[in-house]
Amino acid sequence: MDFIYERIEKEEDVEYFDSLKFENILGKKLEPLWWVIDRDSDVFLFFYGGSAFGVPQKYGLCINKELVEVEALGRTKGERLESNLVVYWIINKIDIPVSLIKKGYVEEDIVYIIEKAFTAFGLLGINRKDIMDVSIEITVSPKIIKRDSEKEEYKDPLKKKDDPFNGTLFIVMMISLIVGQIISSKCNLELSESKRLNYLFALVSALIYWAIYYIIKKIKIKI
Repeated sequence: MDFIYERIEKEEDVEYFDSLKFENILGKKLEPLWWVIDRDSDVFLFFYGGSAFGVPQKYGLCINKELVEVEALGRTKGERLESNLVVYWIINKIDIPVSLIKKGYVEEDIVYIIEKAFTAFGLLGINRKDIMDVSIEITVSPKIIKRDSEKEEYKDPLKKKDDPFNGTLFIVMMISLIVGQIISSKCNLELSESKRLNYLFALVSALIYWAIYYIIKKIKIKI
């Protein structure tokens, strides 16, 4: 990937950045400053929160308008003026939105992009040409997360409110009991035998109901 490190100052770049409505850690509008960007791939990395260098900082990796949240710890060795400055990045958090996975990206792709982006980024405020080398260490596995807007779409498919029969189990149970009562009366069964028959009908109907329920849910999940 061909990343370029630059200040966000062109009018079209500022408008594009603002259109994505990024917020800082305080929930306020994030002002465009610097980024590394691959325009052809519509991917860029930018700083959006954290303390001074040497403690974990927050970065955003925007891929096709989807935000991957990255937390990184930076350290340096050498001096820029002596042309031996080396930057070490330790990535200790990668949160990937599930919407990005749905677009066809896999975790390995995103980790590769992160490595390339941080290598091009170097160190905030320092010209990349003044950095001799950048070392990237990723200490965590990426985590797939669901934004608030995605929770409804990805709700638990086995919850009661997703019942494909709209909660008709109670009705099925009642029908089975009525059928059991009719059979008991026609066969002149004793009370204890009638109760056992009713329980058997109820149990069998419930098992059939839930078997069909899970089959339908499995089919829906695969689709």
